[in-house]
Amino acid sequence: MLQAASESNDRINELPDCILLSILSLLTLKDAVTTSMLCRRWRNLWKDLWLTKRNLEFDIPNIFGSQYAQLIDIHEEDYRYYDYPGLKRFERQQFVSCVNSLLGLYLGNKVDSFKVAFFLDGESTKDLDNWVRFAITKGAQVLHLHLRGGIETVYHFPYWILTESDSSVLKHLSLEKCALSPSPKYFDRFNELKTLWLDNVTINTIFMAHLFSVCVTLESLTLKSCSMGSTLVVAGEHPGDQSLRLQELKLLQCYELEQVAISAVNLTSLEFEGNFLRIYYFDTPRLESVFLCARAKFILPRELTIFASFPELETLNLSLWHGVALLRNIPTFANLRVLDLDSWVFDIRSLVKLLMAVPLLEELVLTVYASHLQRKMRNLSGFSHDHLKNVKFQRFHSNSHMIELAICILEIATKLETMVIYPLGKLYVGGGVWREVYRNENEDEYSDEEEDMYEDYDGVEDTDDSEDEDEDEEEDEDDNNDEDGEKSNSSWEDRGRKIVQEKLNEVMSGARIIINSIMVDRRS
Repeated sequence: MLQAASESNDRINELPDCILLSILSLLTLKDAVTTSMLCRRWRNLWKDLWLTKRNLEFDIPNIFGSQYAQLIDIHEEDYRYYDYPGLKRFERQQFVSCVNSLLGLYLGNKVDSFKVAFFLDGESTKDLDNWVRFAITKGAQVLHLHLRGGIETVYHFPYWILTESDSSVLKHLSLEKCALSPSPKYFDRFNELKTLWLDNVTINTIFMAHLFSVCVTLESLTLKSCSMGSTLVVAGEHPGDQSLRLQELKLLQCYELEQVAISAVNLTSLEFEGNFLRIYYFDTPRLESVFLCARAKFILPRELTIFASFPELETLNLSLWHGVALLRNIPTFANLRVLDLDSWVFDIRSLVKLLMAVPLLEELVLTVYASHLQRKMRNLSGFSHDHLKNVKFQRFHSNSHMIELAICILEIATKLETMVIYPLGKLYVGGGVWREVYRNENEDEYSDEEEDMYEDYDGVEDTDDSEDEDEDEEEDEDDNNDEDGEKSNSSWEDRGRKIVQEKLNEVMSGARIIINSIMVDRRS
């Protein structure tokens, strides 16, 4: 065995340096440094890679090891994990010392991107300023400072350091938990920015007022949980200014923001999440996609009317905390093709009104919370939708009113090709973030009639394609490793799918129905 291991080790050592360096490039910095203990040849290989690397990233996995990557993924997904005990084991001074040592050893002449993601704040100002200076003097075009744990002292981004290079080279800036307050004489240092992403950043109102006249090349702006005043004006030097290149705008959880004016002829994507929004001027003729998370009742009617007026709008994602029932007098979206709807309160009449307002809709995604679903939904008055091709239910429950909702969709959509019914799913929450959709087992509440129906199915063997269905169920169980997801999915697996499949089979429809990866094709 020792001889075989030795031969295997020798075969690895016979590989040329270029291949070994390619292997090391797949490792975190910490893991790459650890390989220096393997043998003499590996001692300096990591230095050849990291000390000349042009994309530098300093975070917990790179400084403390890849075994913490999953912990950081959880932290990224849910802000509540800022105080997760497992994250407090990492010493700030140890992190700072490691970064300083590595930058002191750096041998490269050029850096393309520089990223720091750790629990730092204004107490580390001196070191953070030096890191920014290092990145700028090395010509970095991409700079990320994600200071996720600092709450005692806010770090102020050192905008004056940008003048230490001959010209402004910074094109992508991403800041988290900082303050951005440049004085006017330094505004031109930001004039090459293409992407600006700010999360929990306090922004100087004067800079914000001049942002779009200064950053004329800006293509993407994300403002999340930022403090910047109550009014935002997105416009060039004059209305309809063709020089404004902004294509993507995301305003998320900026609760101080009360009113917005937008004149951006090149804008194609808009995202908003918050309690209050008043758009008092809106000129975006090329708008194609909108995400709107409305937490307040009074946010919807006027804004939806504005969005409906743009002929290029094809994708609409609505997250309605107060329900679809609030959608009265819905305007017609003449060109809308994709609708993703997440609603806490639901009834079929509001859904029918919505479908009437989107005559060319082809794809519908519904994330429904069954405990709030309204009953008595089958009076459709002969309405049919002739373009809807694909429907997906997420967080589906196997009780009668959820089944009724699915049946109504089958009857309405005369050209439906596919209906996917899934008890879990993924929900877009804005800012490029997707989150898992879970079900609580106690939300499957059945009436006495429903319990009688389920008793008829308990212990009954599958009749058609039973072997294939069993294989699909096993694959589903393998794919769903989340303990909470498995628990909440148990009643669905035990008896829910059979009754749903049986009830939907009674509907005269040519659609292919996929129930939690089980496909029912009745078109042949």
